[in-house]
Amino acid sequence: MKRSPRRERGSNIEPIELLLDRPRPAPVERRCCCTPRSLANAVRCFHCLARRGMQQFRRTRSAPPTPRDEEGGVISPLILASPPRRKRRSPSEARTVSTCATPANTPYGAPAPAGAFPSPPRPTGAKISPSVQPGSVAARLKAMQSAKPAPPPPRPPSAAAERLRARRAAPACGRCGLDVHVADRVVHRDTAYHAQCLRCGACRRSVVDLAWGTLDGDDVLLCDDRARSCLVKARTASLAHAKADKDERPSATDVAGMREARLRAVELVGDELEQLALTGIAPTCALCGGRFAPSDRIVMQGMVKMHEACMTGSKPAQCNGPRLPPARALKDALATLVIKVSLGKGVATFYVARVEQDDETCVAYRPDPAARAPPKRRVDIDALAGATVRALSLQGAEVAPATTLDGEIAPFRWTAQGLDWHFDVRFAIDSTKSVVAVDGATLTVTIN
Repeated sequence: MKRSPRRERGSNIEPIELLLDRPRPAPVERRCCCTPRSLANAVRCFHCLARRGMQQFRRTRSAPPTPRDEEGGVISPLILASPPRRKRRSPSEARTVSTCATPANTPYGAPAPAGAFPSPPRPTGAKISPSVQPGSVAARLKAMQSAKPAPPPPRPPSAAAERLRARRAAPACGRCGLDVHVADRVVHRDTAYHAQCLRCGACRRSVVDLAWGTLDGDDVLLCDDRARSCLVKARTASLAHAKADKDERPSATDVAGMREARLRAVELVGDELEQLALTGIAPTCALCGGRFAPSDRIVMQGMVKMHEACMTGSKPAQCNGPRLPPARALKDALATLVIKVSLGKGVATFYVARVEQDDETCVAYRPDPAARAPPKRRVDIDALAGATVRALSLQGAEVAPATTLDGEIAPFRWTAQGLDWHFDVRFAIDSTKSVVAVDGATLTVTIN
């Protein structure tokens, strides 16, 4: 009697012999779980979808055969549309084929010329989409390569450009002519004004925050404040105190004057730099203009420094070289001088003004036509001999040491800032009429 294999104690696994001897169950026919409602909603189960795919596969098997190459591979429609690759040929065949037209230059469907490579057979009934027509891919690639890149988006303007644009677009004030900012703009009769420029014609107060008005037939703005109303005063009194503000825009003469002042400022700055390079930054004597040597004795009065020798009238111990360039000395000469002639019983005063000339080695003076004093004086001719002559500035400061009249010339000689100064004043003396006048003067400077 054959014993059945025993199951091991404590194990739920059946022996392999029992599994092999057990009969297999009969296959159960699977039914579709689709209901009419699910079919109406286009919902199908997995079995229906698999069955539908098998049906489509069977239909495609009845279609025309797919073109294949010599080795049995499927030929893609792109390969059919492109020219076939050439095979290696012997040199004799290459010479024969080189004279033939290539399929790339032959349109699709046209008969190939003699000696050209034969085109692959086109499957009957197969349609080629326009996207794979011959030359379409190359045309698209060429179009993509020749297409110009899109221009970059415009950059937003910077804050500085916006401020510059706003400044250029700012209107001019109707009174002062300067640009009016938006924050300080007041519009009156279609004209922009500054808040301080739109003011009362009598008290000159700004009427921006005040009540104002005008008289009949007059354009002058007058404030109408409760505390002080210029409009009420103008109505009750005359209009003599109410005057319109004049136009403060610079005229052509003012513009020319400002331009000349700028050029003059440039020349003065250049002269200052020249003097600074010559004298250095060391302090100088207030009397002679010379630098202080280590052996000099210095006297200070407040912030003013002087040589002790200059105060006593002697020459400093070390005074070598010019302290001031001669050209600078002539350029800084005073524009107007006062010449006083001391007579026995009085003083005759004359005014001379500097005149422009081409000679840069001297400065010429002529009688000042703008002076209030008369250019001629009646004097005692006998008292002129040996008279004392002084040269002063308009403020009364003595420019040069006093000298004595020698005939018709008063020679002034002095030394300062390392230079020798010569100032000759010429007089015109009329003995018959006892009249004397200044004919002119000349200032020259040389290095001592």
